[in-house]
Amino acid sequence: MDADRLCVALRAHFPETAFHVTTSCQGAILDQGVAMPAVAGLSVFAVVDPGGAYGTGVGSFAARSPEDAADEALEQALMRAGRVGGSPAALWVNACPGLEERVVARLRETCGPDVPIVGGSAADDTIRGGWWVADGVQHGSQRVAVSALFPSVAVSTSFEHAYERTGVYGVVTASRGRYLLEVDGEGAAAWYNRATSGAIEAALGGGTVLAAAAFHPLGVACEHGKGVEHVRPVHPERVVGRGLTLFAEVAQGSRVEVMRGSASSLVNHANSAAAAGIAGLPGRRCSGALVAYCAGCMLSVPGEQSALLRRFREGFGDATWLCQFTFGEQGAYVGVSPCHGNLMIATLAFGAAQP
Repeated sequence: MDADRLCVALRAHFPETAFHVTTSCQGAILDQGVAMPAVAGLSVFAVVDPGGAYGTGVGSFAARSPEDAADEALEQALMRAGRVGGSPAALWVNACPGLEERVVARLRETCGPDVPIVGGSAADDTIRGGWWVADGVQHGSQRVAVSALFPSVAVSTSFEHAYERTGVYGVVTASRGRYLLEVDGEGAAAWYNRATSGAIEAALGGGTVLAAAAFHPLGVACEHGKGVEHVRPVHPERVVGRGLTLFAEVAQGSRVEVMRGSASSLVNHANSAAAAGIAGLPGRRCSGALVAYCAGCMLSVPGEQSALLRRFREGFGDATWLCQFTFGEQGAYVGVSPCHGNLMIATLAFGAAQP
């Protein structure tokens, strides 16, 4: 879709509405059904809440830092919500891929540890940079969209993955941002191939490993939450030289663990992720929910969108919900600061209005 034409049409039909627009990989699914390209090109989740306040802003990191872009987007969102200086109940965030860690860190620093930061990275269909975000006024492929939410109902979030831990560990001995060079002093590609029993053997000379790595992500420890060690999955993208490019940063000195998943676990976990998302609502009564489901997981289970639909319906019940397919997910485990991960499911659920 042409971003300019879409934004003009949205403003023409709904001149007083706050818009938060983002691209999704190969469509979306929602409570009404599967909305892949052959069926629909645009899916909409609308909030009608006279007792609440909502604002959206977009910041650009094309010519400035991601921290400044996050500040710009948040300031616009709070101003448009009429809550400058206020503390939102939650932030829904869609950043274009590449700098999500720095965006999340700045939003966390500005809003404090108690404001949930939830969302997913904007995506395209082919990982060629065709993603963009918009607020109905400005749009672009090197931007972040932030919505500040002050609803009149409770909100609840979840941040889940579908992988098992294997106990196969290594220590990152050389890395540069999202380029993992060495683990335990060995080239990262060779180490990963050996640790996964040859999962990327055919690509050791160079090339993409997205499909194979979707079932064997690297688990990186987060801070402990309520005495539990949590890990965030990180998705290897391709072999470059002796190393691996990733969809998230891994710092030198970090311990990484090979994780294990399956087609059935990636599909079936949608149920428990949705159920966890509404668990914090009064009476578990949910009026609606937004979901970011990793595009890497979706692409690894081709033809299973209808199964995902059934699983999300089981978890959300009769609520309205919209799920986009993202190139990275943002959220937080219980008791842990928000972070950027891969191959995850992030949810933001709204409680039901009081009768």
